[in-house]
Amino acid sequence: MDLVTIPYQFLTSLCHTVYAPKLFSEVKNYVMFIGYPRSGHTLVGFLLDAHPSAVVASQTSALRYFRHGFGAQQTFHLLVENSRQVARTGREQRRYSYDVPNQWQGRFDKLKVIGESTGLTRLRRNPSLLKSLREKLKDVDLKLIHVIRNPYDNISTMKLRSGESLPDAIQRYFSMCEIVERMKPQVAPGAVYDLRHEALINNPKNTLKDLCGFFGLSAGEDYYTDCASIIFKSSHKTRADVEWNPELINSVKRQMDKYPFLAGYGYED
Repeated sequence: MDLVTIPYQFLTSLCHTVYAPKLFSEVKNYVMFIGYPRSGHTLVGFLLDAHPSAVVASQTSALRYFRHGFGAQQTFHLLVENSRQVARTGREQRRYSYDVPNQWQGRFDKLKVIGESTGLTRLRRNPSLLKSLREKLKDVDLKLIHVIRNPYDNISTMKLRSGESLPDAIQRYFSMCEIVERMKPQVAPGAVYDLRHEALINNPKNTLKDLCGFFGLSAGEDYYTDCASIIFKSSHKTRADVEWNPELINSVKRQMDKYPFLAGYGYED
């Protein structure tokens, strides 16, 4: 947001709250994603955005709007507009298509869940922002999705996309694991959903049904079928594209042991 955009968005969103004061009256949950780049959270955000009762914005952050004095209802209007705009043009600019055929991306029926698939950077820098966010949301419950991918693949992809060294990517990954651990106690019990990327790929329908249940959402079988149609049939093991030596493999294994949510992952999986 630049200095011209901020007042314009403030005024337009304020007008929307006057003309449609009850648009968000049934919203029960606000969703954000925590975790790691290249873990698959973008895909999950677009799948949720395809649900008739959910809007998940992309490449925008409610935290920025709140910082500039926007109210919750104003921010919700901007997130809805973002979802509509991305549905029209945004997904076409990506390397991987997130278009879910026949579903509700960019629109909704009865809105019960709203949120964003970004905002991660600000939370990583300052996890205490969660407290102020909960206060801004008032009667809307804050829920977090924690997308997890095999650390060896996640770290390898981070390294390949950033150009950093493998040891640096390992350090960055586990610093984010530590931040996630600090975030979890700042939300209500049961408000964090750990979603394994591999589970979504191996069993997309059941994984999505479980995720929707976390938000109290249901959907017709066509929603799950259409979402499953855009998901890769197998997970690419990016670790094979990076030279891992035994010392680094063992270093990751030792650090993984500190975090229960990484249990069961290994280099040979």
